[in-house]
Amino acid sequence: MTNDMPRSTSAEWGNLLDRLLPANELTQMLSDPADVLLQRELYRCVMHSFKQAYDLRIAIDVNFPIWVDGWNYPGASHAANPDMVYRLTMLQDHGTYRLWGRRGTTRAFVVQIGSAFVNGPIEGNSKPLDHFDIDSLTLGPNGEFEVLLSPQRPADWRGDWRALKPDSTFAYSRIVTCDWENEAQGEIHI
Repeated sequence: MTNDMPRSTSAEWGNLLDRLLPANELTQMLSDPADVLLQRELYRCVMHSFKQAYDLRIAIDVNFPIWVDGWNYPGASHAANPDMVYRLTMLQDHGTYRLWGRRGTTRAFVVQIGSAFVNGPIEGNSKPLDHFDIDSLTLGPNGEFEVLLSPQRPADWRGDWRALKPDSTFAYSRIVTCDWENEAQGEIHI
């Protein structure tokens, strides 16, 4: 079985490592280049970006998708928001995917489907194609949910369904927690 998504070559890997070498020079752009805490934040962001590249180019196989950590407070590479946890997976627009899990009691739990994930395996500009709130799905007595994503609704499928639009290449979930002590985190599987 072949993977439809491009994979990194050894030359690309070497180029990536070469581009990391001058990362130390980024410290000169800090408001106080000698500030150890600012340096730490800078390197944390650089390393998280490296981890994301690994997740998107190596860990996720679109033929056997898994959710990986996207952006969250301890692993921020962009604007950190301590109230949000993102999970990410790669898709193929002709595939059929069953998402299931538990809603939890957090303030929000949404899924977005998009095209050409920024800095991901597909080059180009990312754009949203679909967005739905887990609360819009049929929830079981303990917050269980199940939704099928596919280009067409299967004739025998009776549950929740969302159309997987052409050019769909990724999905991410966003969970917003405002009371970490008392709210139960939602969970999602594929």
